[in-house]
Amino acid sequence: MNRRALKVGVAGTHSTGKTTLLSSLKGRLVDEGLRVTVVKNLARAARDAGFAILTQQTEDTALWIMSEGIRRESSATLISDVILVDRAIFDALGYLEAALQVTGRSRDERRHPILEGISRSYARDYDLLVITKLDEAIPLGQGRDTDEQFRRVAGERILEFADDLGCSFITMTSENRDTVERQIMTFILDRLKGRRTPDD
Repeated sequence: MNRRALKVGVAGTHSTGKTTLLSSLKGRLVDEGLRVTVVKNLARAARDAGFAILTQQTEDTALWIMSEGIRRESSATLISDVILVDRAIFDALGYLEAALQVTGRSRDERRHPILEGISRSYARDYDLLVITKLDEAIPLGQGRDTDEQFRRVAGERILEFADDLGCSFITMTSENRDTVERQIMTFILDRLKGRRTPDD
């Protein structure tokens, strides 16, 4: 019987260390002999597909990102012991709500609850959630959107959603990244310890 891959979802506004954290984790986990897949941030893929992103994104953008993310995460279960997700599914909802707020647009009252339902239900599929917290003293990464209000509000909406889920998560700041990385490694290795056999 196939064993379910362990899944870690990371969410938070841009330039808060998500990609750096997951890159380091992947290297360490591969060194442990584990098969690791990183499901990358899909905002650029959404843009390339023709969807508006950042402050102009819509419910359609969020739905595409969520559905494509779920598809990629599901495909990764076939080849992975550990799946590291660079932007958990509900991250797209946080970005949508931030975009609507900063541009003064109204939410689509018919479709928005659908996105909330997907986000809330699918959040249970992650074995561990990590939410990155914005430190505005840390400069933006090269080529990133420079709208600081949007960046801040997106971080607030994502954190509010995670709090409202009622499940535990790890909060990563600019000062505790190494500690959080150790916590994640310990969690993964402890969970997988009893599932591995000498033939793995």
